[in-house]
Amino acid sequence: MAEHTLENQTVALAAAFQACHQVRRIALHGQWDSEALNTAIHSLFQLEARDVEEVFGGLHNLNSGARVMQQQLERASQGQDIEITRYTATLIALERRLSRHPKALDNLALGLQQSMQQAQFFEAEHPTVLASLANLYREVVSPLGTKVLVNGEQRFLADEEKANVIRVFLLAALRALVLWRQLGGGRLKLIIQRQRYHECAGQLANMA
Repeated sequence: MAEHTLENQTVALAAAFQACHQVRRIALHGQWDSEALNTAIHSLFQLEARDVEEVFGGLHNLNSGARVMQQQLERASQGQDIEITRYTATLIALERRLSRHPKALDNLALGLQQSMQQAQFFEAEHPTVLASLANLYREVVSPLGTKVLVNGEQRFLADEEKANVIRVFLLAALRALVLWRQLGGGRLKLIIQRQRYHECAGQLANMA
């Protein structure tokens, strides 16, 4: 598909950070960025994209994700959000579990195709499409065992619409991490080349 460059890996990782940032925002404030949600849904429906940029509809759609990634990879703790770090780390572990379950991968692909068909009749952010994607996360991803525990205001977390959007963002983050792995990314590489990832995130933020 695409070259295994650190720049391409950074794009995928920035998308994951962007989605996790939106999860945190919903949990605390009950709000999310509609453009970020549109980018997340778009990425889920790109099953045969030609390159990394096409997956996310353009690098400009990952501006906030690149900046969040840059903040999270700072050596100093200032500017970091431990919850976003935890979400991302848990999803990286969850991606490894998913990769070892071919049946789950098949069910995920089938479910995404069905959601795409629904999106042909409704707009991408229609409640029916959001509920379909959220249900896909709940039925296919959640049973894998590694749970993403989202902390925040209970009144937001208990709201059905907001809970669905959270699951959509988690699914999109997982999809981005699958791509990251396919492009040569990995937990050990992130640790060893943290500074290079940080620099690439800064370049992406300025480019997007």
